[in-house]
Amino acid sequence: MAQLWTEKHAPKKLDEVYGNRESIDFIRKWALNWQRGQPQQPLLLFGPPGTGKTATAKALALEMGWSLWESNASSLRDAKSVQRVIQPAMQQGTLFGERRLVLLDEIDGAFDRGEVPALLEAVAKANQPLVLTADDVWNPKLSGLRASCSKVEFKKIGKIDVKKVLQSIAEAESIQADVAAIAENAQGDLRAAVIDLQSGSQSPRLKKKNVFEAVRRVFKATSFQDAMDAGEEADVDFDLFSRWIEENIPVEYTDAKDNARALDALSKADVFAGRIRKRQYWALYKFQRAFTLAAVAAAKQKPYHQFTAYKFPSYIRYLGQTRKSRAALKSATQKAGSLLHCSSRKVKQDVAYYKKAGGFFGWDDDEKSAVGAQDLVPHHGRGKRQKNPKNETG
Repeated sequence: MAQLWTEKHAPKKLDEVYGNRESIDFIRKWALNWQRGQPQQPLLLFGPPGTGKTATAKALALEMGWSLWESNASSLRDAKSVQRVIQPAMQQGTLFGERRLVLLDEIDGAFDRGEVPALLEAVAKANQPLVLTADDVWNPKLSGLRASCSKVEFKKIGKIDVKKVLQSIAEAESIQADVAAIAENAQGDLRAAVIDLQSGSQSPRLKKKNVFEAVRRVFKATSFQDAMDAGEEADVDFDLFSRWIEENIPVEYTDAKDNARALDALSKADVFAGRIRKRQYWALYKFQRAFTLAAVAAAKQKPYHQFTAYKFPSYIRYLGQTRKSRAALKSATQKAGSLLHCSSRKVKQDVAYYKKAGGFFGWDDDEKSAVGAQDLVPHHGRGKRQKNPKNETG
């Protein structure tokens, strides 16, 4: 079986990686600090597919003379396998004590939300250089990892650089090809360009678009199909993309009536989303998408031609900013629940009543602070009809 050219002609050192020079320089300094005995935060390389994230990590290992341990996503599908496989890899060096580069590839797709806490624990204990890669760094399940890593962005490769790589490979393989056309069709995806060169294909391909561009396309769309296509091409999952749309409706639609119609459409989409979650009836998903994308786009009376600076969803920012306090509150309720012999959910409902019992429950300062921030909210009856103690017939 012929070797893939993406492997055969992969860069062997960082200087052979095309594009993203600032990111490459940062990664080299990071590696040199490790080599000097100065442990660094793990790297989280993020960006569109085919921009060199994995190739850079492998080239770094070769350049530094480090052994490489690379994750196999299919074998890391639960928390136990993460602890069993990844933790030893990040805590042990080679037989003679050399560095090992641990590469966890495509973590946004390989790991589910339930595995992330185990991965976070492994990351906290790592004493080897660790590199993670992701296409969608803003995936909500990665919020904890984002805070624990140094984020390094990889942008699409310029057409000139793609063309240079293709020309070099074509000469090495003694073939003739229209490298300019292949580079144009690749749209910044170098890996796809090399695959097209090897297969002889020059067909254009559907590419995921930056979320800002996808949001702009939805709001500027003048047809049902344009708005729906914009949602398909967004480089984030649909739930997160809906948050982007929600945040930016009042930013884009300055007319009050347009704003109201768009928010009304989004509220209808949310109704369908709730029914899907409750009933697991995914045939309703098409209606959720239609209201989120096409109905929001159709809410405007006339197109808005002005430039709009779209905002990052405040909900996601809030989750990031409160991650530590929410984790402390969760820990506090679990400790209290184990002593009170009830669920942490039940404790959380009334946790504000236990503010002065922190010592008894063994809460640390962060946990006491998180509990102290909770308001006293009565939960009598939890929505049930209360009886009149003096007169049952009331």
